[in-house]
Amino acid sequence: MSDDAKAPAPRVVLDASALLVYLQHERGGSAPMPGAKIPRPRAESEPQPKGNFGLEWLVMAKGNFEQAAYAFHSSAGTPAAIRDRLAALLPWYRNFLAPWLPTDRATPMIDVPCGPGNLLYTLRELGYSRVVGYDADAGQVKAALALGLPAEQADAFDILARQAPESVARVFSLDFLEHLDPSRAADFCRAVHRVLVGGGDFLVRTPSADGPFGAHDRFNDVTHCWAMTYESAHALLGMTGFDPNAVQVIQEAPVPYKWQNRLRRLLFDVTTRTMGGFLELAGIGAPRIWTRSMWIVARK
Repeated sequence: MSDDAKAPAPRVVLDASALLVYLQHERGGSAPMPGAKIPRPRAESEPQPKGNFGLEWLVMAKGNFEQAAYAFHSSAGTPAAIRDRLAALLPWYRNFLAPWLPTDRATPMIDVPCGPGNLLYTLRELGYSRVVGYDADAGQVKAALALGLPAEQADAFDILARQAPESVARVFSLDFLEHLDPSRAADFCRAVHRVLVGGGDFLVRTPSADGPFGAHDRFNDVTHCWAMTYESAHALLGMTGFDPNAVQVIQEAPVPYKWQNRLRRLLFDVTTRTMGGFLELAGIGAPRIWTRSMWIVARK
């Protein structure tokens, strides 16, 4: 936090939206962006904003749009609440990722950025001993460490640059590439390709621009820069060193590990095949990916 943010201010004027952002940071729930200043209450002597007195004023006055937006959406919660949420996610991750998880529990793997440990928790519970998560936000790392997860604070690009070539068998990157512009996303993919061993996998989760509902996950975060389609995912990985013929793009369809999900998967398959058939008959063409988000698996 900057010195001016720590200094006691005279009587302050703070609207509800800015107050939420400020308090989230104070309790460790925000995720400061590199080089961004932490929002603080506005002293009564400061210029009065015109128009909307909410988050818009905070952004315009301080020039920290990404930091404020990320803080607005981020709140790690208590360790107990995080543990309960991650435990609920474990069966889904275990079943969905099973085809790409190595049998050797000592396989070196990286999760970047790891957040509060969404995937790290599952990998640890499955017995993987050489997985490490990295995140640039101290609050997210603190939340992961509170659960005993192997997390460290580090910039995503820096940590990849510090890895030896061909030293990691799996790199996971969930909900990250959409926050980079396409050229930086390509740089990140090249960095991942450099550190992967031959036959290693790069697993990505990202919004899908293919299906009828993809706009939701593309625009549900104001810091998202773009979204990929099935075709552009192959292009991005192919142009960054991966074999485009070894790239898989997978729908985030219901995973049938319990009876509710088996029913959902049946309804999903029937619905998408029926709608897809009508779209083909109409000459529009069915999307390859129907779900709002998708997974990309690229093998080196």
